[in-house]
Amino acid sequence: MDAIGTRLQYHNRTGRPNAPFQTPIQAILAHKMPHSVNRNGHSRNSLCFRHLSSIARHHSFNINMLTEQHRIYNSHRTKSLSESFCTFTFLHYLCGMVFYFSGTGNTRWVAEAIAKATGERLIPIANEPDGGRSYTLAEGERIGFCFPIHGWQPPAIVRKFIGGMSLNSCGGHYCYAVCTCGDNAGKAMDLLDSTLAQKGLKTDSVFSVIMPNTYVCLPFMDTDKPAAAHAKLQNATMQANEAIAAITQRKRGMNKVVTGPLPRLLTYVIGAAFNRRMVTDKPFSVDTGTCIKCGKCATACPTGNIAWSAGNMPQWSHTGKCTCCMACYHHCPQHAIRYGRCTASKGQYFFGKAQNKETHT
Repeated sequence: MDAIGTRLQYHNRTGRPNAPFQTPIQAILAHKMPHSVNRNGHSRNSLCFRHLSSIARHHSFNINMLTEQHRIYNSHRTKSLSESFCTFTFLHYLCGMVFYFSGTGNTRWVAEAIAKATGERLIPIANEPDGGRSYTLAEGERIGFCFPIHGWQPPAIVRKFIGGMSLNSCGGHYCYAVCTCGDNAGKAMDLLDSTLAQKGLKTDSVFSVIMPNTYVCLPFMDTDKPAAAHAKLQNATMQANEAIAAITQRKRGMNKVVTGPLPRLLTYVIGAAFNRRMVTDKPFSVDTGTCIKCGKCATACPTGNIAWSAGNMPQWSHTGKCTCCMACYHHCPQHAIRYGRCTASKGQYFFGKAQNKETHT
């Protein structure tokens, strides 16, 4: 399912254009518009605010931000409604939203499954403007946040995004969060709620999905061995399905997060120190003897923190954009990326292609 940028695009529940499910926009486009005549006597199909309102109410479509001054006419050149809507800079999203951040693909897999089940928009946080954006939720719509655990906390990019967003809400919405982690999440969801509270939000239910480990930057941390990774992925499917069932049914008060031992210590002491000191791209380097200058590391980086051009070595920007998600390291086909001195013999993993350190020994 596609993510959206500045253009307003709509997809059906499965992401396929010919699927039977109709989104509100598809229903409006398919609806027969009232016939009218323009000043030159030529007939046309007009889509006026009043008619759009009646259709939108029938399909529970949020059109609160449209006004009588902004009329959209469907010309004989088959200009689509979605193209016309993108001219309204104040109108961003008109259906439930699934915000997510993902480095190695674990969280993206979960978020895509939720979006497919609910038919709601999948929005990658890393692609949204740094200064934030205004989002609109109609009454009763869902809003979800999916992210990996970084040092028993939500990634800084997620908290910064929430802090910068402007949410126009009619109330009655259902808010949920799903985190992915290698073992446990500590009190990360409490930290998330404290950030959401700044926007008048609070999670109704929270979930964790245990996925294969990806953090390899400390001497005692490595990827899971193949058997353990496989077992985690099998269990993750069940955990994700349980979360999806609860989300689609809008169940409240559910806390299915594996917090681990001493969760407050993990999040507020160890995690705080980790995120303050360890989230940096300064230790990254490239083994020039094995790097093939393919640029896969730059492509994999969700924040665009790596500069690369054909025939050149990758360069990290050192501008604070790095989240230490390790996507660059795990996607390198030559295992040429280093983080300090402790990753040379570590394993690699990204969702869809699990590898173990034994591949490189």
